[in-house]
Parts: sequence; structure tokens; C-alpha cells
Amino acid sequence: MFALFQAYGPDQFHTVSAWIYVGCSKEDVKLLAWSHNVDNEYWKNMTTIDCILTIHLMWMSEFKGKKVWDGEFWMKCAKEILLEGHDGDRRAIQRHNALFQCTFRDESLWNLQEMIFSMWMRQELKG
Repeated sequence: MFALFQAYGPDQFHTVSAWIYVGCSKEDVKLLAWSHNVDNEYWKNMTTIDCILTIHLMWMSEFKGKKVWDGEFWMKCAKEILLEGHDGDRRAIQRHNALFQCTFRDESLWNLQEMIFSMWMRQELKG
């Protein structure tokens, strides 16, 4: 780097100030990333498919595909995807029951759903 600096001079290189965050919780990191992206307009809302894929991944990693009706796990998923009511109101989570029902599927049904999701993302679904 120093050789490049000497070859091209100080006008070609600039310094950038950076903040370094240490000891943040997982939630703090998400909020920092979200606020940075909002400030720079690099954000997008999670689609329903994004939410379903996230919850399915959490379910598979935690329960290995076993059926689960654990309200605490539903709350954990809702918090992860910032779903309305993730702050502890179970009735608010129940309004999104269909979202959770789409995620807790065995492998054969899940593979079909995933195929439809990927077709939709590639804009291959018709009428």
C-alpha cells in the first residue's frame, strides 16, 4: 500500500472514518445494520417468502423438522423477522398463523413450496 501511495501521491488516496462496535448483542447488531441501511436507503422489507424461509431455517436448525407447537419458539421467530406482536402478545402472533403453518412442513411438501418460491422469484409463474 505504501508503495502505491508513493507512486500515485496523496491525491489518489483518501481516508475514511469508521466506527467500530464491540460487545453488541445480536439484536443490537441487527438494529445497527438496519439503521445504517435506512440512512443510506439500502433497505428492503422482508417479503412473505423471506419470512417463511427464515422461520423454516430456524425450525429445521432447532427442531430438526419435528412438529412443534411451542409458543416460545413462535415468539422467537416473530422477534427474528420483526413480526408485529413479537414483543410478547401471543394473540398478535396468532393473526400470523398461516405464515407459521407454511413453514412447518415435512421435506416433500417443503420441496414443492420451495420450488414455487424460486419460480416466483425468477418470475416464471403465470396466471
